[in-house]
Amino acid sequence: MRLAKTKKRPYQSRVRERHADDTRRRIVEATRQLLQTEGYDGMTIKAIARRAEVSAPSVYAIFKSKTGLFIAL
Repeated sequence: MRLAKTKKRPYQSRVRERHADDTRRRIVEATRQLLQTEGYDGMTIKAIARRAEVSAPSVYAIFKSKTGLFIAL
């Protein structure tokens, strides 16, 4: 059984965009805090997600990796 590809939403929602921006901001801030207190090795995706109050898959979906997060800083 093949799953259909997910299409992009055909609309734009300012509320949805604000929520996405807020999520991204919380993840970046959590990364900054953990980098300062734990260093790069202690800055795990799981710890970042927990501090930002999001799921680890959400962190990966937005930034792809720890390197992506580091670049975003």
